[in-house]
Amino acid sequence: MAPGGIRTPPYPAALILLWWGTRPATWHQLDGEHRSRGVDLLSLPAASFLNVIYAEMLQRMPVRDGQSLEDARRVFDDQLGVSGWGTPTSAPHGVELRDPKTPWWWVDAEEASQSFLTSMGVNLV
Repeated sequence: MAPGGIRTPPYPAALILLWWGTRPATWHQLDGEHRSRGVDLLSLPAASFLNVIYAEMLQRMPVRDGQSLEDARRVFDDQLGVSGWGTPTSAPHGVELRDPKTPWWWVDAEEASQSFLTSMGVNLV
């Protein structure tokens, strides 16, 4: 793609990151922290700016009682559709965003069925 061309999604994730990163108290803190390190957030390319916001959100990610850091990260990443984001070696692709009302421990129906059967001592293998 040519520089400045139209980018592919994740538009919903970008909006969430922008909403969080540009709230007044959050913005002033992030801008101050990064300027003290010599980084002007507004001079960064859009993708890099969003990566900074994402990294900052990870630093403040809540971990609920009974939830591991890895589970919290998985839920957070699922809610943003991170598995579909592009990297330097892969193009972005569509993913189904996780419903924010879904409990943190929910993976999918198959995992829930297997977990229930295992807890009941049923082994179908």
